[in-house]
Amino acid sequence: MTSAHPPRMSDDQSAFLVRVLDHPSFGRDGLLFGSERLSIGRLHWVVVDPRRHTMYVWRKTVPSFPVAARTLGASVFTSGPFTNHAGGAPVKATVKVGLDVVRAVRAPRTVPAETRAALTRHYQARVPLGHVIGEREGIRETTVDRPRVSYFGRRAGTEFGDYEIGRGNPEGLVEAVGGLFRPLTDYEPYSGDRVFRTGYWGLAPLADSPVVRGPAVAAAIDDGCAGLAVFVAGRANTRRLAALLAAVGVKDAVQVDGGDSLLLGHATDVIVGGWMPEWKRMLQVWGVQFQRKM
Repeated sequence: MTSAHPPRMSDDQSAFLVRVLDHPSFGRDGLLFGSERLSIGRLHWVVVDPRRHTMYVWRKTVPSFPVAARTLGASVFTSGPFTNHAGGAPVKATVKVGLDVVRAVRAPRTVPAETRAALTRHYQARVPLGHVIGEREGIRETTVDRPRVSYFGRRAGTEFGDYEIGRGNPEGLVEAVGGLFRPLTDYEPYSGDRVFRTGYWGLAPLADSPVVRGPAVAAAIDDGCAGLAVFVAGRANTRRLAALLAAVGVKDAVQVDGGDSLLLGHATDVIVGGWMPEWKRMLQVWGVQFQRKM
């Protein structure tokens, strides 16, 4: 960051997004990354102007999820839907890999290739746990319905008003990730109270916000910026993190796959997820990205 006093979500709270809007890097780039230490770990965040960066779903093209993310050329990339190993629980999947490798030993020259194939066959998720739609990349995963949880996505347009967080399976959206938990609804945090590595995508409207006010906000609205997308990632108490998002002006948020699967980065830099375990690198397939508008 270029500012001597960069925005801090935990300290600034209702002034946080105002300070982001005022920041010269955000004015230049339409996004701003930050990091701050909370009582139980480091929190990373990014604020995105959807007028200048567009959300898409992505699917990995190589076995390693973080390596695939680094090839996207994305303004922001993150983890996405929850998934299960194709071979079942991790121990069960590992046993299946071992059995396949043992069978391959009969033809020693095939062992390396068979091992890689077995890892993909049993570790990589076959389907996401929820609908995942990516019109640009031809992604349409609708095997698993999860109508009781939520989604994050957008319609064919690319303005803030085209973005949506809602309950059920995503309908009428061109880019969306479903099957996500909802930590924040209409500025009200949910009652879940756990401490672990988690990531939230949220939408923060500027017009008629009960939280974010001031000349910088009025100027942004006059300039056509109706709202911002916010992502946070790190080790945190889930309820307190949701409450913090509400305090800075995020109205609705969803939780992407976290724990050892948590991923955040941009371009070729991995901010969170660089030490992702190998079996998680194999497991994860789909994610969320924002690309700069041309």
